[in-house]
Amino acid sequence: MVTQVGVGISHHRNPRQAGYEAAQQALNIANITKPDFILLFSTVGYSPRTLLDSVRSTLGYAPLIGCSGEGVIVQGEADESNFSVAVMVVQSAQIRLSYGAVPGLSQDSAVVGNRVGQFLAQHDSSDAIANFLFADGISCDFDQLISALEDQFNRANQVPLLGGLSADNYAMTRTYQYCDDTILTDGVVWATLAGKAQVAWSISHGCVPLGNKYTVTRSQNNQIFELDHQPALEILRQYLLDEELENWELALRNLGLGLKSQDAFQNYDAFFVRSMIARNLETGSITIPTEISAGTDVWMMRRDQGKTQAGIHKIAAELLEALGESTPQFVIQLECAGRVGDTQKRALLATLQSAIGPTVPWIGFYPYGGIGPLNGQNCFHNHADIVIVLY
Repeated sequence: MVTQVGVGISHHRNPRQAGYEAAQQALNIANITKPDFILLFSTVGYSPRTLLDSVRSTLGYAPLIGCSGEGVIVQGEADESNFSVAVMVVQSAQIRLSYGAVPGLSQDSAVVGNRVGQFLAQHDSSDAIANFLFADGISCDFDQLISALEDQFNRANQVPLLGGLSADNYAMTRTYQYCDDTILTDGVVWATLAGKAQVAWSISHGCVPLGNKYTVTRSQNNQIFELDHQPALEILRQYLLDEELENWELALRNLGLGLKSQDAFQNYDAFFVRSMIARNLETGSITIPTEISAGTDVWMMRRDQGKTQAGIHKIAAELLEALGESTPQFVIQLECAGRVGDTQKRALLATLQSAIGPTVPWIGFYPYGGIGPLNGQNCFHNHADIVIVLY
């Protein structure tokens, strides 16, 4: 039996109807009655329990993972409204799935990482294709999570780890992670795909550095208090446009911090970008998704249309080279929330989908950050696009 895949989308305001419409559309496109596994991405205007129950009942309670995003992506459409849900169904005798969920990131990301790593080690196999991981985008300390995961799973840098941080349309209050009937708000869900298939991925960010280098002079974990012995927020304000000064969401979309890449990653870019996911007006500090120590040099970064467009062409070229004569079975796209504006995102998506294949089953979401390996190392990305092809 060949692998059959279908993707459905709905914007209905009623969560029960939306879940049914997206799930049934996916079944019809795949031409199956029940999938072997399901991928679900949604925005946060819905009751998550009603939405999940509707998808599960429509699809016969097949294995399911997914999360909330700032928006969802399918063929020909990218929707960042509060009411959109995308469902992918897969039926295959060639691919199998093992999966799970762990809560408690805010208590201790390392403990969660240990448990995920233990699971991945227990379910590892010689024909593992990739591991997918979706974590809470508000409470996740990526460095602690991944370090602990890698301690438990000695093939963590050999089996690609791909995924993203769940989002809630910039409310920064509660995101959701889905695993079968379980809904987490502070956890991680993951899945291992194994069998007769291959995976390729490409990553590009769309930011350029501004002005001078700064040095972190006081920090704790992933919170930066001072840059060059001044409150971090005071430095940041120098780079904000008038409309961004009182609009943190807009500033968050447009600005980031750049960390100089190691020599091993120079073929990716000179910088890794980190979003400033929170600010504290009392302490003058900013928080990023990964840990940062005093003495680290950083640059202010701003998203750039030209660099973003060039990155899309780079992604398409790299994936087409990897595919060769092979036909994609499906695509998962993880494009960081706020990376591009509404008009540009549709044009870029059309370019990318036209290159990879306008009929390829395609699903994705807008996370608060992406996970994708570079040169055999698990890396975190902000203001980036990660496109994954299974073939």
